[in-house]
Amino acid sequence: MFPVFNDYDMSVFYKDKNLYDIVVNPPRSAVTLVKNINGNYYDGDHNGINYLEASRLLLDSDKDMIIKPSRSNNGNGVAKLSVRNGKVYLKEKPVTFQDIEDIYKENFLVQEAIQQHPTMAAPHPASVNTLRMVTFRCKNEIRYLLAFARFGSNNDIRDNAGANEGADGIRVGITDSGDFYDVALSKYGKTYTHHPTTGFCFPELNSIPNYDEYIQFVKDCHKNILHLDIISWDIVMGADTKPVFLEPNFAGTPTFYQLASQKPFFW
Repeated sequence: MFPVFNDYDMSVFYKDKNLYDIVVNPPRSAVTLVKNINGNYYDGDHNGINYLEASRLLLDSDKDMIIKPSRSNNGNGVAKLSVRNGKVYLKEKPVTFQDIEDIYKENFLVQEAIQQHPTMAAPHPASVNTLRMVTFRCKNEIRYLLAFARFGSNNDIRDNAGANEGADGIRVGITDSGDFYDVALSKYGKTYTHHPTTGFCFPELNSIPNYDEYIQFVKDCHKNILHLDIISWDIVMGADTKPVFLEPNFAGTPTFYQLASQKPFFW
């Protein structure tokens, strides 16, 4: 279904994470500190900087950071960075900026870690858990279709069910009014009333406040992506309950989406 509505010849351009702030231009997104594009460094305002300036931007940060390749999907290469006592730590191991270059080579970015709302953190605090919201352009009108929440497992920082072999990411459907369903579904088809890692009880999940704002948020984000008519958005609920853009996705598994959200794609 996705290839019918999406021009994948153009998706290479649209899926570069280093261009989201230019192409999608979301009203709220993670703060970017450093971009590496084809080996060249830029700050969050697209100003060219050198190696030492890029290194200093990381060392001067007083917040946890996330580093990720800019041209890959499914959580590949996503890792946590932090600074303590003047040293940078990658996955809790001390590294130099040269070590980071050796690992990521080029085409990557570093962003401040998003502070998520306690509602979304509660089932699995180790990961930034997202809302997967789907929009569809039909006859020049952008419509909201469905959504489900994605929660990590096994203390992985990623919420992606396919991020690593054996990961059993958890999905909970969301109604059109922002309420969560009581039963979660894993990528292997298991159902859960409690999170398998933390024991959190899914029926105790609070609703998403002002869910209409989230729907309008993703519809507005879709306006600048003209060649792809079905988009799955990864959205974070910020600490202030407002939607925060993370990234768009241009492919997926419609059958699983429908099972997770408990509704058909088109209705």
